[in-house]
Amino acid sequence: ACVSACPAAARRIAGTAWEPDALVELLLRDLPLYEASGGGVTLSGGEATLHLDFAAGLAARLAGRGVHVLLETCGWFDGGRFEQELLPHLGAVFFDLKIADPADHLRFAGRDNARILDNLARLARVAPERLLVRVPLVPRITDSTANLRALADVVRVLGLPRVALLPYNPLWLPKRRALGLDLPYDHDAWMSEGDVEHCADVFRAARIAVVGGAGDRTNRNHR
Repeated sequence: ACVSACPAAARRIAGTAWEPDALVELLLRDLPLYEASGGGVTLSGGEATLHLDFAAGLAARLAGRGVHVLLETCGWFDGGRFEQELLPHLGAVFFDLKIADPADHLRFAGRDNARILDNLARLARVAPERLLVRVPLVPRITDSTANLRALADVVRVLGLPRVALLPYNPLWLPKRRALGLDLPYDHDAWMSEGDVEHCADVFRAARIAVVGGAGDRTNRNHR
């Protein structure tokens, strides 16, 4: 109501509510693109697993029509329900692993990482071929050599052969400022290629390959 009533057009709708069946029909309009590119549909966020029923229903419908479905997740979900309801319909899972130390994870992310590590271990056991660990590189928080070595140990012990690194992107800062929100973290520079390579070398030293941030075929998926 505010959008249509505002004379200065200062309000806009940023999202639309969909039922799974209707959304599938919309997404299938791009089926020729998925088939030509080898891509598909990515469930991202926010965190798609917070809406597990919807995500599972959507993924099942898409997979049933032959569409590749990729999930990007922080790993905080009910592992049992995830394995039974959503995982069977996923072609790939990009699992973001940020901080190894539980106390630091609690400090920066608001929760410890026990559940995340349990879910990662579960996926490494039941679907390693569909799993790619990604490490978001946040200067002064996740990019320390000590943290990266600890993360490399987690990945190595689970027998996972590769990770992807996600270099820090400062484009969120103007959005937060525009909303009038405080800036508890205000690093406003992109990471240099040398800094990213230094991070990659930590994983290579642990005999873990470093691949592109979006991974092989699934980097053509469409959100």
